[in-house]
Amino acid sequence: MSEGPSGLDQAGYEHAGYAPGYGETNVPGMGAGSYAGSGPQPGYGSGGIYPPGPPGNYPPGTYAAGGYGYPPGGYTRPDPAPTPWGKILGIGCGVALLLMLVAGGCMALAMFTVSDTSPTAEEPTSEDPWPTDEPPIEGTDITAEDADFVPSPLYNGGEYTSVDVSVTNNSEEQVDVNPLYFTVVDDDGQNHSSRTGVGMDENEIGAETLSPGQATSGAVTVEGSLTPERVVFAPIGRQPLEVPVN
Repeated sequence: MSEGPSGLDQAGYEHAGYAPGYGETNVPGMGAGSYAGSGPQPGYGSGGIYPPGPPGNYPPGTYAAGGYGYPPGGYTRPDPAPTPWGKILGIGCGVALLLMLVAGGCMALAMFTVSDTSPTAEEPTSEDPWPTDEPPIEGTDITAEDADFVPSPLYNGGEYTSVDVSVTNNSEEQVDVNPLYFTVVDDDGQNHSSRTGVGMDENEIGAETLSPGQATSGAVTVEGSLTPERVVFAPIGRQPLEVPVN
C-alpha cells in the first residue's frame, strides 16, 4: 500500500497499470483509482440535509441535493389584492351628488335670472314718462292700427290688448326698434307700458336695427282690456314720437 500524491486520504494498494499512489482504495464498494473521499460525506446524505454550521450562516430547513431548492411546503404565488369596490362606489356616488348639486344651482340661477328680467305688471299712469331734453326722432314714419290679440305659446291667461305698429326709417341714420320702446295710451289718457305684454302676442314686433330705407312691423301688446287711442315710440336717447291709433 503506497501513499497517494495528496496524502494518506488517497493511499491504496499498488495495482498494475496505475502510477504509484493511485492503486485500488481500501474503501468498500470503491473501484480501482477511486478517490477515497468521493463518497457521501458526513452531513451530506441523500436526504439533502444541510450540514450544521455557525449560527447565522445558513437558514434552517430541508434543501435538495446540491444545497438549493424550494422552502418547506413549496412555493405559492401570493393572492392578488381584492378590488376595493366599496371605495369605488363611494367615490362614484360622491361625484354624482356633486353633479346634481351643480345642475340644481345652475337651474336655480337661470330661473332667478328669468324672473328678474321678465316684465312685471305696471299700473297705468297719466304722467309723462318720457324725457324732453333728448334729440328728436327725424325721418322716421310710424303708423298704428287696431289689431286682434293672438296668444303666443307664452300666453298663460288674462286679458291683453294689441296694436299693429309699422316703423319705416326714412332718415340717414340707423334706428333701433324694440317692443319695450312702445307705450299705449288709452281713451282715458292712461299710459300702458308694453312691458306688461311682452311675449304674449304671437305677432309681436321684433327687436332690430333699421338701416336707412328699411321698415318693420308687428304687434305691440299691453295687459288689460282697453281702447287704444295713441302709441308712443320712445327709443333710448331720443325724444318720443307719438302717433294716433287708426
